[in-house]
Amino acid sequence: MSIVIKKGYLTKQGGGLQHGGLFKTWKKRFFVLSRTSAPVSESQTLDVRALEYFPDEEDFVNRRDPLGTIPLDGCEINDVSAVVGRERAFEIAHKSRRCYYCSADTDAEFKDWTDAIRTAIKGDEVAAPPAAVRASESAAPNRGVSATGTRMTTARSISLGLLPTAQDIPSIAEEMNSPDPSRQATGVQRLKLLLLKKASAPVKEVMDAGLVGRLVELLRAHKAELSSNPHSRHIAEDGLAAMQNIAGNSAESVSALLNSGAHELLTEYAGESEEKLRDEAIFAIGRLASAGAEAAQAVLAVGALGTIFAVRLGDARVTTIRHAARAVADILSVKPLPDADTVAGMVNYVSSLLYATDPEVLSHAANALMETADSYPGLLESPTVARLGELLTHASLLVHDPAVRALARACAADANHARILVESDVAPRLKTFLSSPADELCASALVLLNVIASSSPDGVQVVEATGARQRAEELTRHTNEKIRSGATALLRSLQAPADEAAERAAAERAAAERAQEEREAAERARMHAEAEHAAEEAERRAQEEAEERQRRARAEEERRRAAAEEEEQRHAAEAEAARQQRAAAQMAQMRQQEEAERRMANASLSATAPAASASEADPEPVAAQPAAPAVEPSMEDLDMQALERGAMFTKHGRRGRPHKRFVKLSRGLGMVKWAKSEDMMFFEKMDLRDITSVVPGATTPVFQRQGSKLNDSLCFSLIGTERTLDLECNTTEQRDQWVRAFRALIQNL
Repeated sequence: MSIVIKKGYLTKQGGGLQHGGLFKTWKKRFFVLSRTSAPVSESQTLDVRALEYFPDEEDFVNRRDPLGTIPLDGCEINDVSAVVGRERAFEIAHKSRRCYYCSADTDAEFKDWTDAIRTAIKGDEVAAPPAAVRASESAAPNRGVSATGTRMTTARSISLGLLPTAQDIPSIAEEMNSPDPSRQATGVQRLKLLLLKKASAPVKEVMDAGLVGRLVELLRAHKAELSSNPHSRHIAEDGLAAMQNIAGNSAESVSALLNSGAHELLTEYAGESEEKLRDEAIFAIGRLASAGAEAAQAVLAVGALGTIFAVRLGDARVTTIRHAARAVADILSVKPLPDADTVAGMVNYVSSLLYATDPEVLSHAANALMETADSYPGLLESPTVARLGELLTHASLLVHDPAVRALARACAADANHARILVESDVAPRLKTFLSSPADELCASALVLLNVIASSSPDGVQVVEATGARQRAEELTRHTNEKIRSGATALLRSLQAPADEAAERAAAERAAAERAQEEREAAERARMHAEAEHAAEEAERRAQEEAEERQRRARAEEERRRAAAEEEEQRHAAEAEAARQQRAAAQMAQMRQQEEAERRMANASLSATAPAASASEADPEPVAAQPAAPAVEPSMEDLDMQALERGAMFTKHGRRGRPHKRFVKLSRGLGMVKWAKSEDMMFFEKMDLRDITSVVPGATTPVFQRQGSKLNDSLCFSLIGTERTLDLECNTTEQRDQWVRAFRALIQNL
């Protein structure tokens, strides 16, 4: 039973292009908004709300077929007066179907129609079947066939409430298996009506009845008679429509179609010259390919893309182009994507469709590009990206969301695409989308604005210029999580340059502070170095002065030593002269004594001589004076003389090897001194007053360095307050003499 809710005239935008494809025409049409109740089961009915349009009211009254039917399930209605440039215009939009544009003559009609359509869209789908519907069902002898036996269109069948149910599958199978083409056409039409309600269509029961394979057989059998047999054409039209619903149902139904060769058959029908059949076949190919990777590969393997690519702008009607664009989008929606060459061909094809004027074609083309933008960003050329940006200003809201999402993915994958948008004027349009009631469009616009802002500092300026920051701050409190997160990300990207500038400023300040600290540290180091240098210089001068004083002191000491030595040598010379005098005196005395003895001997000889005269002649000898006894020097004097004369010793030191040194005593200076030889200056010395003891033997640590190699009887040491003088003698007698002399010397100090 069909109930008319509202009817009247509206001006509708045409579906085809006029005047060389430049624009579409607007024509007056008679519209009927109706609610049709059809039984689904014994306890439920299916309420179908549709908007049919006729050339004029007379066609509706005479029950002629409508020019078209707009199913309202899943649609939304929007005021697009400002978008299309026509007063009191509204849009009936659907996510995957064609979008319709109409306008009313008065404001009152505009409000009545939009309210009525909006109420019909929101109505309940399933209700208890009224008695009238059940009565009409029992009264109908054959669903899908009028009382005159002529075939009715799908829309009229729905209006009459003749939708079949799962209980009718046996009779449908009987008709499809009949050899009569007329009954076959009726069975295929009823199968299409049975599968019309996709969500609850009994596809499994249809498969169990073997109707999928039978449908493919009928389509293949009647393909050769499409132009000559009207039943064959009806079977083809309804069969392709039924195949669309089977392809989009389940994995089992897709497998059944593939196993029966439906993908090959659909490819053949897609190459037909008759546009309606080609439309249905291409649409079915897309539905089949979107079912999964296996189905997509099967469709591609039979060359279906070639038939789809043959549909070109200007050469085919809009409906065909819509189905071709959607088929490509359906194929690309299956992951993983085909090989790069195949994807490149599809991208080039849908890129050419971006220059169409039909919103549905543009929407499907943008959806197809969106599916490839992140996986193959390099396939999107700059003109394509620029064209997607231009589509953001399109009149239809149906185009905006897929275009925005395609751009967001493309720009996120390739920064060059983002630069294209920065240079274009899409940011203000995107900002208007932030106020759209469609959450998906708003979220996609936020994503794309974020991509533009994060691409470069120029992108931030472009987005800031639109005033999108304030709207994004408001959207951070939105109920939709995607919108909240997108707004937060956009604000973060807009704030990033300021944060980076602040970080750079902080880094520059920190660098300046570090540089200042380094300069101050360098200055402190310089001052410290100068102070150290001055201290070192002062110390050097002090050391030089000390060394000069020491040099002068050494010179003075040397002078005193030289004077003392000279004095000592003088004394030695005097002592030697005195000794020589004593020796000369002794020698003279000895000669005198010898002379006296000689004389005595001569005297004795003279006394014994016989000649008296000789004795008389010789004078009487003078008696010789007794010689003075010789003064023997004491041992102490001899020892002291040995010390003063000096001798060559082997001197042992605290370091290095022992060396030969000439050692002597300087009594005038009160010191023991030594040098390499007797005739060299004596620079090394030891004060006699510092000597505390004289130790014979090799007992000191200096001697102990030599181990057991030394002869203990040849060694002795002068033990001083600060050092020791360790000497190795040539003989034991020398050692004993020097030990004895030094001990006597120390005792007398």
